[in-house]
Amino acid sequence: MTETIAGLPFEETTAAALAHILKDFGPPTDTDDGFTGVKVNNEIPMVELVRPVLERCGFHMRGRSDKTAWTCEGTFRGIDIDVAATLYGPRVRVANSFNGDVQALAVDAAETLAKATVLVERTVVGRHVRDRADAGHVVLLNVSKRLYGGYDLFRWHGQALLDGHGDAEVRETALACALAAAGAESLGMWFIPANIGFCVTAMTTAWFSWLEHVLVLSLPFTNWDPSVITVQQAIALKWTDKWKTIIGLDDAASKRTFDLLTQTAEKHRNRDAHGGFGKGDAGLLVHTNVGVIPACLSAGLDHIISGALPDKVDGIAEVTAALDEAEKFLRSGPLRHALAWIDDGLDVAFDPDTRRDIHAAITDGDTAFEAYRDHISEAQDRANNFEV
Repeated sequence: MTETIAGLPFEETTAAALAHILKDFGPPTDTDDGFTGVKVNNEIPMVELVRPVLERCGFHMRGRSDKTAWTCEGTFRGIDIDVAATLYGPRVRVANSFNGDVQALAVDAAETLAKATVLVERTVVGRHVRDRADAGHVVLLNVSKRLYGGYDLFRWHGQALLDGHGDAEVRETALACALAAAGAESLGMWFIPANIGFCVTAMTTAWFSWLEHVLVLSLPFTNWDPSVITVQQAIALKWTDKWKTIIGLDDAASKRTFDLLTQTAEKHRNRDAHGGFGKGDAGLLVHTNVGVIPACLSAGLDHIISGALPDKVDGIAEVTAALDEAEKFLRSGPLRHALAWIDDGLDVAFDPDTRRDIHAAITDGDTAFEAYRDHISEAQDRANNFEV
């Protein structure tokens, strides 16, 4: 008979190795002496695998409680212990009747369980995880606010260097910070344009990171089919291919926005993203019979000049206008529902049931979709807080 753990089969060699590692664990003795708890966060890296391992050893499951996902009771070296996954990390408790070193015993138990989970991870769970991921049974954490925060920061600082957002004191403070960062004592001819250019490059890079993030998080809100392209494959695509896959270019507004973003990325992000040389031969100056000229001829002249000299101070206005226009298109068009979800700070599940529920709520109208988001928000908050 094939042995299993968490419903997953494994070979006899794995069973023998697991039995050897777990030889000191066994069923509980039903002590009522109480327990002393020890946090063991670092000793158990994959706490999700601990429960099926302990159940295999005869530990009894006590289920959920406040701030605790589960607790298992059993023995280690003949001493009653319980192991729990809590909001604050893994915890091992040792029976109060134990007269030895509680900390040492708890850490030994945790380290032994860590060895067992590594074995299970390598020999049993790995293939199952990959298959489930390929089928879309995954969740991606929503970190859009962090990525957009970088864009906001550099956009604000660039504008502060330019005009202080209409406040001379704000501009003087921004200039003083830039001077301090550069270790300079006075403003040279190119100091302000150069520092605004730094902000333009940084804000553009941050915005495109945000764009790639929200495009992938938007997959469950589209007609995405994981059998055609997996989440992992979508993540690996360049932003241009993410756009073509998730939004498409059939719509005139989508094509216009895509072209605008392509130009913005090429001018304000890609140049520095490739070591300051641009793509391909964009940064090459070629010695010819008529002199030294750009490899891309007149089409590459702007790249050569902008690479050697700081961006014009009006570059920030050009970029903010382009990115504002693109974001308006996304929020009012193809990603409207996805961005409402993302702006709520909700993580995104990609499994078939969640995709079905999302599409049903969208079909029922804005009120129903908002109610569904509120329901998911409450559920995620309770899960994140380990509430019963």
